[in-house]
Amino acid sequence: MYPYPYAITNRGGISEIPVTSVSVTTTEVVLNLPNHAFYGKPYKGYFTLKMNAAIPTGTTTTLPLQLQANGVAMNLMLLGGAQATVADIGIPGTGVIPVYYDKETNLLQLAAMPAN
Repeated sequence: MYPYPYAITNRGGISEIPVTSVSVTTTEVVLNLPNHAFYGKPYKGYFTLKMNAAIPTGTTTTLPLQLQANGVAMNLMLLGGAQATVADIGIPGTGVIPVYYDKETNLLQLAAMPAN
């Protein structure tokens, strides 16, 4: 039996946003999210990026990573403020990745380094 008052911390769990496709150019790798992916999500906090689409084999690992939704792309950063690259999530990059988002400062940051 739970003590009163009931704990409601993280009641809804950590949001999961899927990567629907990956676009590779000579200057960046864009992880495409569904339109309105952040609708109803907290202003600040964590979400899980579910890599449903693989980064193609042969992609240059030094290319920077961006997330895109509704036609707007944002850089994915590392702890300490450096730009995240393909090497940071590996190829094919599938799985789940914890990300911190701060809408006020437009920060998208890997919350932990995924195992390659």
